[in-house]
Amino acid sequence: MSVLSEYYACLGRAITQFAATLISFSGDGLMVLVNAPVPVEEPALRAVDLAVEMQKSVQGLIAGWRSRGYQVGFGIGLASGAATVGRIGYADRFDYTAIGSVVNLAARLCASAADREILIDAEVAERVRGKRPLERLGDRQIKGFDEAIPVFGISFDTVADIKPQGSA
Repeated sequence: MSVLSEYYACLGRAITQFAATLISFSGDGLMVLVNAPVPVEEPALRAVDLAVEMQKSVQGLIAGWRSRGYQVGFGIGLASGAATVGRIGYADRFDYTAIGSVVNLAARLCASAADREILIDAEVAERVRGKRPLERLGDRQIKGFDEAIPVFGISFDTVADIKPQGSA
């Protein structure tokens, strides 16, 4: 529980810093939205920068966790596209969330991301091309998708310290 507390505190700071919206916790996973419910300028760039900050912050914690005997890794998946966003549920329980194939794609990318990886879809890659260093990783067969999906990577080691737009 102490590792999860450190982990969530670290990620929570980054999520707040980049004005993103935490939707849910699931074990050691998080679902975070950028551009909903509050619109932001260049949401794909904001999401990539958030992912970079999250990787940098968590990797700093991982070294200490490994020295305490915890074998952990941290991978991130990002996808951009249309989703249904809002209060979803039933009479006794509603949550603010997003649903749609783009949400499934982001979850599948996250599940296939190795430690230190940030995997992004073609739409995010197109929106940040020339602004952040990208690496084309090829097409991958993703569960739930009929055709192979082009996947790109962002190396957080090559991105300088980033502040969210509009911050001092």
